[in-house]
Amino acid sequence: MPRFENFSVVAEDLNRCKALRKDRLSETLFIIPCNDGEAKRACDIIKITGAPYLYISKQKWGATLDKEWDRIPWDQYKNIKSVCIFEMPGLEKGMLGAMNSGLEGQIPAEAELLSRGLEVKIIDHHTYGWVDRYDSLSSLEQLCAWIGWDMSDLDIAIAVNDRSYIPGLRRMGLSQNEIRSIRRYDLLAQGNSANYIERQISMARQAKSRLQILKRGDLWILEDEKVNRVYLLQELALESPSGIAHILEYKRTKLGFSGSPAVVNVLLNLDFGEFGFKPGYANYGGGDETGSKFWGFKPAGKDEFVSIDCWGAIIKLVSSVLQGAKIGENGS
Repeated sequence: MPRFENFSVVAEDLNRCKALRKDRLSETLFIIPCNDGEAKRACDIIKITGAPYLYISKQKWGATLDKEWDRIPWDQYKNIKSVCIFEMPGLEKGMLGAMNSGLEGQIPAEAELLSRGLEVKIIDHHTYGWVDRYDSLSSLEQLCAWIGWDMSDLDIAIAVNDRSYIPGLRRMGLSQNEIRSIRRYDLLAQGNSANYIERQISMARQAKSRLQILKRGDLWILEDEKVNRVYLLQELALESPSGIAHILEYKRTKLGFSGSPAVVNVLLNLDFGEFGFKPGYANYGGGDETGSKFWGFKPAGKDEFVSIDCWGAIIKLVSSVLQGAKIGENGS
């Protein structure tokens, strides 16, 4: 059977693990939103270990503990000693109140769990607008280390795809077909059908020649495009020798970028209040400092939109950072 054809977690995987932390597995409530390949793999691993307390959230990307709080049947988990929260941060000002000195700076929902005498294990590697949880390891790698799971080549590839994307998979020595297999697993786990995935890939390939005329140097620009940035990025990255493509996207209600870590780090530190946006906007990102990162912005209010002036300033800033990074690489 070709590599990475069977994505099931099987008994052979479990038998390979000789140092499982059965204490943690038996006494921990694992809260995981099954919304991408990494999270699905985490759920499947927890299931096959026989851990008795696994709560799977149906939230998509952007999941938070506050949104899930009232749905979790806490009365069923009276015997737990710890809670492992997988990429579901509590809100800074959520349903349980706001951060204050009485909570010693803790996120309210997470502080509530601590107040119940529970250990709280945070598994994450993303930067959110209100809390920075960046980690050089993916969430799957962190989880496997915490429970003593011996990661297979497939586990590692799924984890690398999530934290380091196609540049990381290239560094693993994976072939184009193997990379596509890992990417397809991730896209399916996000809730996309196989037909939808193939259709979006086809649209991305067709759009490249049309979008070429809008490029600014190495920067691909999408303005209210129907083509999905995720699929365009994938196809461009697979064609790129480095596995990195730089794409900046504009829609009236959001902005997005994928590519250079230097660009993402600048965007994450922008004060969007200077563009007139109300407090509470989402400014978030993640990825690999040595390869490719992603960034996103969404206004707080439903009546707020990204102005043409703001969009123009972002294009100018991103182009400038990319040019500076290129000059630095060339040493001139």
